[in-house]
Amino acid sequence: LLHLQAVDEDDMGGLFFTLESEVGDYFAVTQNGDVVLKKSLDYETRQGWELVVTVSDGERTAEEPAVIAVKVKAVNEYSPSFVQNNVYFEIRENAPKGSTIVQLTAGDRDRDSDEPILPWHGKVVAFQVEDDSV
Repeated sequence: LLHLQAVDEDDMGGLFFTLESEVGDYFAVTQNGDVVLKKSLDYETRQGWELVVTVSDGERTAEEPAVIAVKVKAVNEYSPSFVQNNVYFEIRENAPKGSTIVQLTAGDRDRDSDEPILPWHGKVVAFQVEDDSV
């Protein structure tokens, strides 16, 4: 995910990196300064993290920690779906041409609740009722 570098001017031995922020089981920092992902992130659950890492030489800790902002990018992992798959409706026989006969509602778990699903711009298939239809 990320490699941190630190310098100890008196070089008295190794450097020890510590992840100070509460990140659950999602991130870890190795002793060579690699910030690694321990388990998959989920954009729908949390869109960002702030990681705070300190470094020490065993005796003294750096005066300022490293603060790392992690932004989780959304991926399209779910297909949209209709709220109701089977729809029954009635229409008057004298309904004018262009009348709305049904309005379908769909949802997509990848989208924020306030974000509309974009309309489909594919081919619209019209139907007509023949005189001998039942």
